[in-house]
Amino acid sequence: SGLPSYGIRFADKIVHIVMYFAFTVAFLVDGFCRIGRICLSSRSLWQAATIAIALGVAMEAVQWALPYRTASIYDIVANTIGTALGIFAIFTIHLISNKHK
Repeated sequence: SGLPSYGIRFADKIVHIVMYFAFTVAFLVDGFCRIGRICLSSRSLWQAATIAIALGVAMEAVQWALPYRTASIYDIVANTIGTALGIFAIFTIHLISNKHK
């Protein structure tokens, strides 16, 4: 990926993880806000995961097709890790909030 590294090893992968974490959390929180309550279903988790991972794969496919960009399987892995961490964070918050009711 063309992200700056600032002298930090794997900085671009860290950025991918953070961006996909934020994207996944925003996707799930938006769903919560629209229905007015936390309703975490396995369907919403699978939707978030599918959309985020498909977006990451599509973006890498576009980069592969461009002569001035390079695609990376490691970017897809980092995107998937960020997505999984986002789902884990929301799921954990959901469990904790329901435990205190």
